[in-house]
Amino acid sequence: MSEMLSTEICARELVALSNLCQQGMSLVMIQISPVAAAAGTSVPDLELPRDCVLIAVIRGEVVHYPRGDTRLQPWDRVFALVDRASEDGLRDVLSRLR
Repeated sequence: MSEMLSTEICARELVALSNLCQQGMSLVMIQISPVAAAAGTSVPDLELPRDCVLIAVIRGEVVHYPRGDTRLQPWDRVFALVDRASEDGLRDVLSRLR
């Protein structure tokens, strides 16, 4: 399923992504480094930008939908919808070193 999420985007979804871009939003994927402070941190404890929503966490081949008890692990691939102005802030939170 994670491979499907990562690689199969049909024309309708491309239009939806294009609309997001026109609205100043980005769909991003950030992989959690083993030395990142976010590794081992639960989602509510992350200092995420206000205009950001975590959509999915792919761990190995399993897709997880982030909830309050979700704890990020090294090598997780985190998918988020974020206002373009806050994208650097999101990347900083998820990749900041310990």
